[in-house]
Amino acid sequence: MAGAILEGGQSIIVRTGDSSDGRPRTLRVKSLASGSSGNAYLFWFGSEALLVDAGIPLRQVQAELRRLPGQPRLVGVCLTHEHADHVSAVGAVCRQFNLPVITSRGTLDELHRGGLRVEGVAQPLGTTIAVGSFLVTSFGLPHDARQPVGYIVGVGPWRVALAVDLGESCEDLISALRQADLIILDSNHDLRRLLSGPYSGPLKARIAAPKGHLSNEQAARILLQVADGRPRTVWLAHLSAVNNSPRLARRTVARIFEAAGASPVRVDVALRDRPSAVWSPLELGTQGRFDFGRDFT
Repeated sequence: MAGAILEGGQSIIVRTGDSSDGRPRTLRVKSLASGSSGNAYLFWFGSEALLVDAGIPLRQVQAELRRLPGQPRLVGVCLTHEHADHVSAVGAVCRQFNLPVITSRGTLDELHRGGLRVEGVAQPLGTTIAVGSFLVTSFGLPHDARQPVGYIVGVGPWRVALAVDLGESCEDLISALRQADLIILDSNHDLRRLLSGPYSGPLKARIAAPKGHLSNEQAARILLQVADGRPRTVWLAHLSAVNNSPRLARRTVARIFEAAGASPVRVDVALRDRPSAVWSPLELGTQGRFDFGRDFT
């Protein structure tokens, strides 16, 4: 059942949910792709699913939805910013599922300027909207886009903080990460590999800039700021194929946490070009040691 869209307020109800389907009511999250070739993250709860970023083909989104238990219906599409690796399929996805795209006003303006012809909901920064069963709160991030955002996605007692494509920390980011049971955080490059690698000088400077991407060490030190002993899972996201590797990214986090004497966390990697990490709050966030998840390579 569609709900009212209240522009400019503290709550925007996009679509109401179904609470009587009898299916298990546990939030789950899956990374469908995370990198410069495409980004998409799928959240599902009971009979409903939410897509954050649509940088992979529509057919892949449809295939992933069909694979989920009960084949939940897609009730919302949120975008972090307008770069092609995050939005390439948003028009096709929104038309196929008859949904508006939810994003910041600046991102929506850029999409329309680029010719996107779908309905949009402009979510003011810092507000929370109800998208089916999901509560989605946006927060600003430093990146070289018009008005990029991260999200806190909540259902019941569970919170997931997603912050990909950012070049430095900020107060809103730390506040969001402290609330999260699952943190999905940009960890794009190893700085030494980037600086000694094959990219042009201007591209290296753009990536390493405050509005570029986080290095592994930057990501680790941000995570250290929110390490309070609470069981959490961390996904390192948007890894470069040239300037990083899953093993290197995870080892950097472990090294910095161990040097600081901080409580260990479960660390996994959202792979660049295929579905990979899956999370449920029923899984332990930490085993009292560094748990590197599956496929530690």
